[in-house]
Amino acid sequence: MFKTNKKNGFTLIEILVVISIIILLLGIATPSFRTYTYNSHIRDSAKAIRSLLWEAQGFSLAPRDTETTKYIVDLTAGSNIAPIIIKKAYNVANPAVPGTFTENIDPSPNLSSAKIFSEVVVEKISFYKASGGSALSATDTRFAFLVGNRTGGQIKITSSVSTEEANKAEIIIGSPRAKLKYKITVSAAANNITIIRQ
Repeated sequence: MFKTNKKNGFTLIEILVVISIIILLLGIATPSFRTYTYNSHIRDSAKAIRSLLWEAQGFSLAPRDTETTKYIVDLTAGSNIAPIIIKKAYNVANPAVPGTFTENIDPSPNLSSAKIFSEVVVEKISFYKASGGSALSATDTRFAFLVGNRTGGQIKITSSVSTEEANKAEIIIGSPRAKLKYKITVSAAANNITIIRQ
C-alpha cells in the first residue's frame, strides 16, 4: 500500500480569520488605552501641581534665609508651555513712596519646578473672596500663590494683577483629548491644598 504524507498546518482562510479577529480587537482596545493614558497624564499633572504647592509651603515652614518673605508658585492659565516654578520674593523699600515696600522676585535660579504633560492644560484659575464671590474674573493671567515664611507656613493667595488677598483659589486642569478634569483647591482659610476629580 502507498502511504500519503499528510502535512499539518493552517489553511489560508484560517490565517485570514485570525488576523481579522486581531485587527478587530486592536480597534476596540486602542481608544480605551489612549483614554486611559490621557486620564493618567491629567491625574499625574494634578499631583505634580499639588506637590509643588506643598513644596512651597515646606520652604515657608523652614526658610532658607531670614530675608525671604514669600515663596511664589507661578503658573499660567490656558497654557501648558510655561513650567510651574517656585521662586523667592523679597519686600524692598519703594523710594517713590517712603514707608512702603515693593515685591521683588529673586532673579536667582528657581528653587524647584515641574512640567505637566504636553496634552494637559491649566484650563482655568479662579480666586474667591471670603464671602464666596469670585475675586478675579481673568483666567488667562499668570497668578502667584504666596506662602509667607513668618506665618508658620500659612498660605496667602494673591495674583500678579491684584494686590487683594483671596480666601481660596481653584485650578482646573484637563485635556482636549479627554473628558476627565481635576480641581486643585488652595485654601487660605483651612491652610490646605486638595485635589478632587471633576
